[in-house]
Amino acid sequence: MKSNIYMMLNDIDSEADAFQEEEWSELETKRVKKKVLGRVRRKGKKKYVMAGVCAAAAFALLTVMPLRGAVADAVEQLSYRIGTFLGIDKNLAPYEQIVNQSVTEDGITITLNSVVLDVDELVVSTTEVYEDAITEGGPGLMGNVYINGVRASGAAGGGSYTTDEHTREVVMKYYLNQVDLAELSQEVNVAIRFSDYEENRGSWEFKFTASGEQLSADTQTIDLTYQYQLPDGCNITFTKYTSNAMGQKIFYTNDGNKNDYDMKLEGTDNLGNPVSFYVSSSNEEGGRFVIDNSAGNLSDEAETLTLTPYAVKYPETSGRLSNDFEQVGEAFTIEVR
Repeated sequence: MKSNIYMMLNDIDSEADAFQEEEWSELETKRVKKKVLGRVRRKGKKKYVMAGVCAAAAFALLTVMPLRGAVADAVEQLSYRIGTFLGIDKNLAPYEQIVNQSVTEDGITITLNSVVLDVDELVVSTTEVYEDAITEGGPGLMGNVYINGVRASGAAGGGSYTTDEHTREVVMKYYLNQVDLAELSQEVNVAIRFSDYEENRGSWEFKFTASGEQLSADTQTIDLTYQYQLPDGCNITFTKYTSNAMGQKIFYTNDGNKNDYDMKLEGTDNLGNPVSFYVSSSNEEGGRFVIDNSAGNLSDEAETLTLTPYAVKYPETSGRLSNDFEQVGEAFTIEVR
């Protein structure tokens, strides 16, 4: 089975509040707690999902390089890296932009390799090189994303792989749920500010331009109207389905009621292949499901998806999540071809 960077585990208790921004809602905090509990280590790999952290300023002005010669070859390698981390078998090179700039501070060099701007998220590939050997569990470098000067990211999820005792490769998805999504289909000014949330030190900042125009043009969008109700009375309404080389997403709104449930969608395509979606980000207004690539990517031959919603209540006190999902709505079908 492919490694899914958003797979959640229940084996670790953790204090997610350490990763929480002051303006975060109670719902987002619960989701962060869930995903922080999903930290995984396996043969040098570390997977985590947490809120962005605050950082100070030390600027590095970057430019996106044109894709020529050796640079084009580098894009292929970086695209493979991002695709491997995310469980994507599509060619991402046409949508990936090389930044290839480094900032060193406090004995740590962060190289921002490349980015992909996708609908409502920024996928970032970095390499971290440490003067001292990397110890188990640390350091923990996380970033905040700013679009056209405005804080855009509310949370992030991703994974890392330690290639040797001084080097770590990282791919993160920053959810841009605090910015007008219409901006992301064109060229925008991006700043990413990294800091070490575990040691409360350092400031690594990168500035560059990025464009989601090509990926936006290649994104299929299908309007949805399906609705179901959670056991607490909260109504969930699906608004659209999107599909591109980065994967498939289903966006939803809720009716403003407090949502204390984790949710997932399970089903099959018309070819009989299993298909699963999980909630990757949300707030009081709504959120989005993304496809789980751990069992493989959606088939290019699939014409319909038939999915059923399931939900489980977040624990009241313990950070340990239940896997006792129950069906909360009728099956529905999306015609994707």
